[in-house]
Amino acid sequence: MGIGEIYERYRIPPWLAEYMYRVAAVATCVFDAHAVTNPSLVGRDDLIMACLLHDIGNIVKFNFTTLPPPDGRVEYWKEVQSEMIAKYGTSEHPASKAMCEEVGQWERIAPILEHTSDYDACLLLERGSLLQRIVAYADQRVAPVGVVSLAQRLRDMRARYDHPDTDHFRTLDTAIMENEKGLFSGISLKPEDITEQSIVSLVAEVRSFEI
Repeated sequence: MGIGEIYERYRIPPWLAEYMYRVAAVATCVFDAHAVTNPSLVGRDDLIMACLLHDIGNIVKFNFTTLPPPDGRVEYWKEVQSEMIAKYGTSEHPASKAMCEEVGQWERIAPILEHTSDYDACLLLERGSLLQRIVAYADQRVAPVGVVSLAQRLRDMRARYDHPDTDHFRTLDTAIMENEKGLFSGISLKPEDITEQSIVSLVAEVRSFEI
C-alpha cells in the first residue's frame, strides 16, 4: 500500500501530509550522507517509514479555533477530527500508535521513534541510535512553512508552546544543538545544505513510498 493511500484512509490533512513528507526527506538526506562514509549502514526504508507515520494521528490534538486549517474548511476538519477522536481518543501519540498497528507497522518503527521527543533530547544524546537521532533532527528541521534552520525552529517551538527561559529548557536546547553537531561530524553534508529546495527530489521519492 502506498503512503498516499494510507493518508487517504485516515483522512490526513494535506498540510500534515506535506509536513511528514518533508521530515522523511530531510531524514533521508542525512541518512544518505552517512551511508557514503559507511556503506554498510542499513535501515533507510525503516527510517523513511517511521518519519512518514510518526505524526499520523496528530489531527486529534489540533485546535481549529485558534489555528484555523490552511484551506479554510474549519467545519469539515472538525468533523474529521471528531470521527478520529471517537475511534482513537484525544491523545496524538496513542492515536498514531493505533493507526500504525492497523497498517501492521508499529513494531517495525517503534524502536526508531523511541527517545525522539524534544523532551527526551538529553537521553537521545546519551544513548540514542543513529536512526533515532536522525528522526529527531529531521522533525526539528521542518516547520509548518517548510524546512528551516534548527535555531529558527527552536525559537518558533519555544514561542508556540510558551516554554519559559529556564535551566531545564536551555539544557534541552543545548542537547538538541549538540545532536545536530554530532550528526554532521565526519560527513560532507552540512546543516545549511538542507533547504526546501535541496530536498525536492527526496520529497518526490517519499511521496511514492510503499508500506
